[in-house]
Amino acid sequence: MIKLFLFATLYLADFSHVNSMQFTGRGFCAATDGGIFVYDNNEGIVSSYATKWVRLASYDSRSGEIAFVTKDGMLYVYSPFFESLKKVGMVGGVVGMGFSAGIIMLLYKNGTRRYLSKFNQPAPAIYIDTMFLTKPRSLPLYLKTRTYENPCHVFSEPTGYAGGYDLDYVGTKANGVYVFDRRMKKLKKRVYINIEPPVYRLGVVFDTLYVLHAAGVTKISDDYVNSLSTDCFQYGFSPVDFLYIGESVLLLNKNGFYTLSDPYFFTSFDGGCGDAVCAFNTETYNFIATRNCILTVSDDGSVKRYFTSIMPIKYATASFNDIYLIANGKLYTLKDTVLNEVDYENEPILTNYIVQGYSAIYVPARRGLFIISDKKINLIKSPFNLLSIHSGVASDNSVYLASSNRVVMYDFAHRNWKTFDPGQPEVKGITAVAEFNNRVYIGYNRGVLIK
Repeated sequence: MIKLFLFATLYLADFSHVNSMQFTGRGFCAATDGGIFVYDNNEGIVSSYATKWVRLASYDSRSGEIAFVTKDGMLYVYSPFFESLKKVGMVGGVVGMGFSAGIIMLLYKNGTRRYLSKFNQPAPAIYIDTMFLTKPRSLPLYLKTRTYENPCHVFSEPTGYAGGYDLDYVGTKANGVYVFDRRMKKLKKRVYINIEPPVYRLGVVFDTLYVLHAAGVTKISDDYVNSLSTDCFQYGFSPVDFLYIGESVLLLNKNGFYTLSDPYFFTSFDGGCGDAVCAFNTETYNFIATRNCILTVSDDGSVKRYFTSIMPIKYATASFNDIYLIANGKLYTLKDTVLNEVDYENEPILTNYIVQGYSAIYVPARRGLFIISDKKINLIKSPFNLLSIHSGVASDNSVYLASSNRVVMYDFAHRNWKTFDPGQPEVKGITAVAEFNNRVYIGYNRGVLIK
């Protein structure tokens, strides 16, 4: 539950623009444009709070509270245990701070120190081991002169530095926090790299969740978060979907696809295929659907045009080795190069999207939710308008369907429909939904929400 809260909080704000950092003994406390997060070398991210324009922050490891100063000079104290925020008062001119045993130390430009409680009362001076303040220009020489061959992995515009016992921490303006081993003088890990809305697509490949968003691609696996920025994609980003082939993951953009591993090779589509629509696998082949073509991709990355459509393809997927696609608002099957309209009770299935499941496909349509398995079709009546669905995911016990303003789910065990409550008010502009590690991820106009 704690990890769920932390991930949800982080992705709702811009935590990549680090303004300052403070060493906390086994990690650091970072003040960012989107709030504060506290990192422990052994436990990972242990606390966070989303708010705007934090300039300085300090973490009290005894109480777990966070004191911070915003860019307008206001001092606050946040308690994760009580989920409460207290405004302490205005503290203009502060250049450094510490926080321990409930006492806040403020350091001013002229060197004066002031100690006060979170109730804005004078407090006795105590030793505070978190008062080490980062300075943008205080990087050690080996970090200042460090060069990288791969521009996609360079830390750019350092904004904060904190020196630990054996580790050095560098906060950056747009690429999160980097941790270096001072003895080995090499990069140890990247703690956090931001997801920037809008989110275009969520895709799960084995034990990794891939998030396509405005700033690039972010991969989440357990507690590991890693990103590739748009600078890595020299032939344009414009992301559409993912495709897993062999041991590789491909990023599909509208004109071709990249391999999601250095050096990010790009393969373009043949002329006349039009923009990419989606990608999918069968037991035998890997497919890419474009507006006018169905393409196969072999494990070595070579592409063959398999089918050219006389109608614009809106979406496509497969059930076992049977290919289904949507064209002109109707569902079709594809056999060799022949399209056959799929009907139910002598009526065509009117739809705009298909959800790929483990043993079936789910088609949200005008009449409800169609389930197609081994060419057998069943219909589940729905109280919702499913023609507006543009993203979905199926799990063992339910299917989640997302429109722009809500997520609905069908519970197979209880055979009923529910409006899925994301647990946050004003979740609008929903772009994608996925399930990963028994949690539901919702991409929307503020980032990624995890339930």
